[in-house]
This record gives sequence, structure tokens and C-alpha cells, in this order.
Amino acid sequence: MLGDVPGAPGRVLEGAPFMSDKDLKAALDKAGVSGKTADAIVTENADARIDGLRSSLSVLAVIAMIALFTSRRIPAQQPAVTADNESPA
Repeated sequence: MLGDVPGAPGRVLEGAPFMSDKDLKAALDKAGVSGKTADAIVTENADARIDGLRSSLSVLAVIAMIALFTSRRIPAQQPAVTADNESPA
């Protein structure tokens, strides 16, 4: 976890939104974080973005599967109007 990286400043750990690696490096340079620590933070951030993407795609896959199973109950053909099931006007 990012909190386990020694020397990481608290203001960076407070929950910044997703940032590109370039923006994160610029913010870390501005905060005065050293090279190895900054590299560890950037790596952890990239891993977190990938984990978030995988999680969201998994949720979408589950929703798609639920939609497939519930759509099986939709009739394949539109019911035809016949004299037997016509309602009187």
C-alpha cells in the first residue's frame, strides 16, 4: 500500500483523484519527495489504477450476465392478433 512507502508525504496520501504518472511525478517533485520513494509511489498508483479498472470491468461483466439471464424471458416473437384474442371495441 502507498501508506507503507517510507518518506511519502501525508498530503499526497490523503486521497488524490486518479492522476497520470506525469502529474503525480510533478506533484511529488513539488512536495520534495526523493527519487526512490517517488518511483515507489508512482508504481503503486499505476497498480491501483489497473486494479480499479479490473474491478469495474468485473462489475460490468456481472451486470451483463444478469441481463442475459433476465432477458431470456422476453418472448422471441410478437404475439399475433387473432379473432380469438381480439378485444371488443
